[in-house]
Formats: sequence, C-alpha cells, structure tokens
Amino acid sequence: MKILFLNMLSVSFFTTVFIGVFCLVCRVVNRRWISALTWTVGIFVGLRLLFFLPVPLPYTITFPEGMQMELPKTLLEQRREEYLEEKEREKLEAQEDGQRQGESAGAWLTRQAKALTEESTGFSADILSAAAWIWFAVCFFLIVYRFAGYFRLRFLISRRGKPLTEAENGIYRRCVNELRYGINIRVKRLEGISSPFGIGYFSQMIIVPEGLTDAAALEDVFRHEIVHARRFDNWYRLLLLLAQSVHWFNPVVALFFGKIERAREYLCDRAATEQRSPEDRKAYCESILAVMEMTGANKARKRQNPFINSWSGDREGVKRRLTEILRADSRVRISKIAAAPFLLLLLGLTCILAFFGPGISLIRLFFEGEGTYTEDIGDYGEFEGFRGYSRLYIFPETIPEGAQAEEYFYFYQDTLFDPSAQIYLECSYDNDAYEQELARLSWIQEVYLDTGPDLQLDEEKFRWPALVTIYADNHCWEYALLLDDNRIAYVFLQFQNRWEIAFPTEYLPLNYGWEQEEESFSIYTYW
Repeated sequence: MKILFLNMLSVSFFTTVFIGVFCLVCRVVNRRWISALTWTVGIFVGLRLLFFLPVPLPYTITFPEGMQMELPKTLLEQRREEYLEEKEREKLEAQEDGQRQGESAGAWLTRQAKALTEESTGFSADILSAAAWIWFAVCFFLIVYRFAGYFRLRFLISRRGKPLTEAENGIYRRCVNELRYGINIRVKRLEGISSPFGIGYFSQMIIVPEGLTDAAALEDVFRHEIVHARRFDNWYRLLLLLAQSVHWFNPVVALFFGKIERAREYLCDRAATEQRSPEDRKAYCESILAVMEMTGANKARKRQNPFINSWSGDREGVKRRLTEILRADSRVRISKIAAAPFLLLLLGLTCILAFFGPGISLIRLFFEGEGTYTEDIGDYGEFEGFRGYSRLYIFPETIPEGAQAEEYFYFYQDTLFDPSAQIYLECSYDNDAYEQELARLSWIQEVYLDTGPDLQLDEEKFRWPALVTIYADNHCWEYALLLDDNRIAYVFLQFQNRWEIAFPTEYLPLNYGWEQEEESFSIYTYW
C-alpha cells in the first residue's frame, strides 16, 4: 500500500506541475483555442492520474553502452549493496573463531532496505502507512458514495420518469436528423429537477424538468444533449470523476477539472449552434437564460449528481457561455495536433517516476529525509547531522588509550517528524583503562543552576549492569552496558523499533518498546 501511495503522490505532484505550466501557456494562446486545447489535454491528464501504477513490460528495455543511468537509491539501499558480501565474510570468520554472534550491520541494512517495500516500519514509516490507508479509505468512500448516488438517480428516473408528448417527440426526432446522430436516445420528464441533463453510458437518456415546455427551448436542449452524447462526454466525465476521487486531496486537480467542464460546455455550445444564423444563436442564448431562471425559481434544488451533464451553471460560467456563442469567430476550430507539445510535456514530467526513479525518491525524501551511516571507526566522534535529544555524554569523546573498538556504527536520519538515530560502540579495555572509563561514566551529570540529575546504575531492567542517562524518555535510550571481560557497550537509540536494531538484541532493555511514560528517565530533563 505504501508503494502504491508513493507512486500516486509522485504522479499527482508532477501532473500538478504540468497543469501549472499549461495554465501559464494558456495565457498567451489565442483565446478561441483554449477550450479545444483544454478538452484534449484533459483526457490525457485524467488517464495519467488514473494509471499511476508501474506497468510491467513484456520485454526488457536496454540502453546502449554509455547511456546507462544509475537509478537514485536510498542511503540504506546503497549501504546494503556495499555490505552484502562483507556480511557473509564476517559470519564465516566469526564462526571459525567461535566468537559471539550478533546480527551484523550488513544484515540489518538488508532488512532496512527490504522494509522500504514491505510493511515493517519505523515511526515516520508508520505515519506513511497511516496516510496511505487514509488516502485509500477516502478514495474508496468517494467512489462508492458517488456511484450510489448515480444508481439512485437512475432508479428514480425508471420509477418516476414520464414520456414526452407526441409533439415533443417530433421536435426531438427533427434534432436527431439535423445532427445526423444514428443512436437513439431516450427522453423523459422528471419531477423535482430544475435543469435538463444527460445521463447514462451504454443506455443514454435526456432528462427534462416538468416546467420546461417551450418548443424552442426544448429544441435547443435536445441539440445540446445530443452533441454531448455524440462527443462521449458522459464517458469523459466518468474518467475525470474517477481521477478526482483518487486525487481527492489535490486542489489543483479539482480546479483544473472544473476548467475542463467549462471548456466542454463551450465546445458543445459551438457544435450545437454551428452554421446557424445570429438570430438562431441569440434564441439559443435565450434558452440558456430561461433554464437559469427556472433553476433560480426552484429554491429546493438538490445537489447536482456528479455523473450528469447539467445544462445550468453559475452566473459567471453562463455569461462566458453566452459570449462564446455570440462571438462571430466562435466556430473557428483547432486541430488536435496542436495539443501534441502539451501531451509530450505531460508524459515527460509524469514518466520520470516510471523510467528514471526520482519521482518516488522525492516523495520518500520528503517523508524520510536524508540520512547518514558509517561504521568506520575513523569517523567516531563526528556524529554528522546529529540533532537527537541527547548530548551523548555516555560515549567517550575519543577511543581512549588501552581500549580497542570491537564494533561501531552511526546511523542518523532526519525524518518528516522526529529524527531517528542508532549509535553503537563496543570497546574492550585493559584493566587500568577500564577503571578510568568507569570513573568517567560515574561522574556524568547534567548541571543546571548548580544542580542536576546524575546518571543511574540500573541492574534490573537490563541483562547486564547499565549506567543510564536516558531511559524511555520520548522514545530515546542512552546507556552503557558493563559486559564481561572488561567490555563496555555504549548505546543511543531514538525512535527505533526492535526489528531495526543492528546490534545484538540482548543488549536492549528487557522491556524495550513497552515502557510506560511514567517509567521514563533522562538527565537532560529539568523540573
């Protein structure tokens, strides 16, 4: 679900960029071309918003020598490749030496990289999963709700719809013959509606309200709705409705689809009044105004079903329609090939995800941020980018003399919410160095206004005695475990789940992940 959600977000983002570019270009395009361009481009925008899933190809795409492009990888994916072979080698060496076996950094990195495509998550990934399920739930609800409204309207039409009179049927047949439309559309009257509309896909209908009886207005209504049917506008509207349900959170998509709806009405008006005299076009405008007057008189008008092509609209929309109808050049057409550059731009922007990868990487970066990982002991003490809830007093500033670093790694990632970190150092000491390090640890305290808490010696919540500076405070732990044979393991954890731990899990607190808030402790907290 997370990968599906990330793909959808990426396509939505790049499509939003395209819509912005297209709207800017429309400001310099001849106004009489904009409706046709918007209508054509809108089809491909709707299709691209719906088909955001990676489609497996039946063949393999290869690039010629010198044209290969390395896909962007996350930090953990990069490290996984680097340490995959080293993990196996470390296992064999440890088995031969009979040493203690814990999970190596390579194995941990492998699980972390796998977690990017599965359901194992850290804190920020939990938020990502929750967002994915919320998106899916709202999308599912909108689709079910809207289709339920559509079928309810069809049921009302079948139960309460009334046939036209013979004279009105004659007007309809004359319009069909003039427009040369071979598919017969059923026409019914329905009580309780204020505007005529077209509805249906395989079985199309034109529905007119009870109060619309004027012969001239009926003729204009029939011509308008027949043109809608001939242009397959109901199917077009269904495409946009499904795309808007999937991208319900994107206001740019909603605004652009409203622009497409207006463009479709303008184009339908042009086709309905094509090759007609100015007087006929004026009468067509009067029919629109009559419908608007009928709509305004009906105060109990219910919310418009999103599946139908309604004949009425808001005041500004109707004013623009009338202007387009009466314009002397309103019949000027534009070839659909003029939309080709915009379609190429749309494909270029939105296919970045499918072919080059940065789309999903940008979304992932937004949620997870950039990270740092090192297991080079030469980097110890730098803690690049660290902004955790600790000053890392438990860790020595440098590896002291008489100490040997057995294992070290530093992982830090600044996520959308709280940063996550995992720092681990295990050292073995000679006798003198061990005593000196114990003395240093025992004097750790955070002083504030000449007072402050000292670290605690905890022999109950760990398998080994532990010197603790943070315990379960705001999802953080910082402690030093006093192991056998003069060994000390230094640990700092921040928003790390148990399955994300890279060092041996027996070094964790006994109840790691289940502590209650009142059991927390931190020398960095003042009262």
